[in-house]
Amino acid sequence: MSKCSLTCGIALALAFASQAHAARIVLVNEDTPGVGLNETTPTTPVGGNPGTTIGQQRVIAYTYAMDLWGALLKSDAEIRVQGSFAPLSCYLQPNGSPYIVLGQASGLGRVRGNQIPGAALAEAWYPISLANAIAGKDLDAGGDDIYTAFSSAIDQPECRAIGGPGWHYGLRGNADNRDGKSNFLNVIMHEIGHGLGVSGYGIPGVGTPWDYSARSNQFAKALPLIESYADLDKATTTPGDVVWAGPRANASAGLLAEHRLTLTATLPQQAVYDIAPAYFGPLDPAKFPRAAIVPVLDEAAPGQAPTSLACDGMYGKPKIANGEALRGKIALVDRGICRTGVQALAVQKYGAIGLISVSNEPGDPVTPSPGQVGSQVTIPVIGVSQAAGTALRARTAASAGLSRDTTRFFGLDTAKHLRLYTPALYAGGSTLSHVDTDMSPNALMEPRESATLMAHINVDVALDMFEDMGWPTTRGQTARLGNCDTTVPMVRDGFIPGANIIAHYKMCDRAFGGSNSKLRKCMTEQLQLLRDQDHISGRELGQTQKCIAKR
Repeated sequence: MSKCSLTCGIALALAFASQAHAARIVLVNEDTPGVGLNETTPTTPVGGNPGTTIGQQRVIAYTYAMDLWGALLKSDAEIRVQGSFAPLSCYLQPNGSPYIVLGQASGLGRVRGNQIPGAALAEAWYPISLANAIAGKDLDAGGDDIYTAFSSAIDQPECRAIGGPGWHYGLRGNADNRDGKSNFLNVIMHEIGHGLGVSGYGIPGVGTPWDYSARSNQFAKALPLIESYADLDKATTTPGDVVWAGPRANASAGLLAEHRLTLTATLPQQAVYDIAPAYFGPLDPAKFPRAAIVPVLDEAAPGQAPTSLACDGMYGKPKIANGEALRGKIALVDRGICRTGVQALAVQKYGAIGLISVSNEPGDPVTPSPGQVGSQVTIPVIGVSQAAGTALRARTAASAGLSRDTTRFFGLDTAKHLRLYTPALYAGGSTLSHVDTDMSPNALMEPRESATLMAHINVDVALDMFEDMGWPTTRGQTARLGNCDTTVPMVRDGFIPGANIIAHYKMCDRAFGGSNSKLRKCMTEQLQLLRDQDHISGRELGQTQKCIAKR
C-alpha cells in the first residue's frame, strides 16, 4: 500500500444512472497497450470477477472499487482516478528481509480551506476531491484528482522467490483465495482512500483535514498546532501517542475493537506482555498451550551465533538446528525474512505446539503474516514486541498462557480514541497516514494488507473517518437501481450492503448488459450470497430482484 507491507489515457465512464448525489468516480487508464490494465494474458474468472484476461480482471476490480466508494460518498464533481501498474519495489533489504510495495496513491491537488465555500477548516489544505465535494463544483475542471499505481512485480518469478504474494482478483473477499495472494480489490480500496484524504503532512502549522483530526496525547494538541519539528517528530515516533479526534470514527472503533490479549510467562516470576494475534492458525485464548517457550536456533558456522529465522532452508537461509527441542514446546522466532506462515509450518513439522513471532523493530507487536501457506498452519500463532522477545529469549519460560484484558482494547488508547500509525522508526509514506497496526480486527486503512479484510462489504472505520474530515456521504440512504428503491441501506451496522449491490449491478451490467438472463444470473448469485451471509434480508433480496426485473 502507500509504501506498505499495500491505458491509453481513456476514461472508462460508468454505464449506469448514478445514485442521487452519489459520487461519480472514473478510471483514467494510464497503461500502454498490452501492459498492466491492458494485459491480454488469458485467465479464468474468479470470485465473481468475470474477466477472461488478466487486464480485464484488473479493470473490473479497479472499477468495482471506484463504484463502491462512489456509492458511499457524495460529490457533484466527477472524481478522476489515474490507474496503472508499475514495477514497484520488491527486494531483499540489507538485513535479509523482503521489502514489497503493493500499491501507492496520492491526491493530485490541494485547495486551502479558506478558498472552499462551506469548508470547516480555513487553514487546512483539502485534497482536490474533497474540496470539490464540499464546494459542490469542480474547482479544477478537466484535471485528474487521484494518482494510483499497483505492483506488476509481485506476480513475477524474481519477486515471488522472496515472498511476493501475487494478486487475487476476486470481488468477494478471500474465501476462494487459497494461495494466500494479496487481494487486489482490498488494496485498491485502501489506495483510493489515500487519494480521497487519508494522508497527512506532519509539518508544524500545515495540515490536511486528516492532520487536524490527529491529536498527540503527550502534547494535547492537533498535529498542525505542535509548533516545533522536534516535538512533532517525538509525537509521530511514539507508538500509540497520536490518536483520532473525530467523534464518528472513535464511536465506531469503540464498538469494533476487541479486548486486548496478553501473554503471561513464568520466568520463573510471572511477566505479562501484550500480543498481536495472527489471523491464521487456531487461536483460542482458553486453549493456548501452557508449555515451555524455546527459541529456534538455525544452523550456523563454527564461532557464529545462530539466528532464529526459522526459514528451514527456504530462500537460501539455514535449516533449523534444534528441531527436536521444539517438540511439545512453543517456538520463539524472529520476524523478518520468511512470512510467519512459513515459520509456523516449519516448527509445526518438528512438533511445536505454538509459535511466538518477535517483532524486528521497536514498538508494538506486529500482526504475524500468513503468506501463501497460512491456511496449512494448525498451531496457534501470536506476535510480541521486540522488548518482550528479548526478555523471553534471555530466560526460557517454564510456562505461558493467554488471557483477555477487559479494561483495554486493541487499537485504542485508554480514552478509547482510535490510534494512528506512529511506529518508533519513522516510515516514509506510512507513518501518520494510516490506522495503527495494533487495531484488531484489522482495519482497511492499516499500512499492511490483511487476509481478513472484506472491503467489498465492510470498510470498518474508514467511512466514519471520511465523515469526520468533512466528506458528505450517502449514510442513511438506500440503494437505488435506476428509479427503483431496493430498500437495502447503503450502510448498516458497519457493513455496506447497499453500496455492494450498486457496484455489483454496474459490474454485471457492463459484462452482461446485452443479455437480460445473464445479467439476472450474475445478480442473483450475488444477492443470494449476501442473503446467506446475513447482509440483506429475504424481503430486501426480493425487492432488489424486482428492481432488476424493471431494467
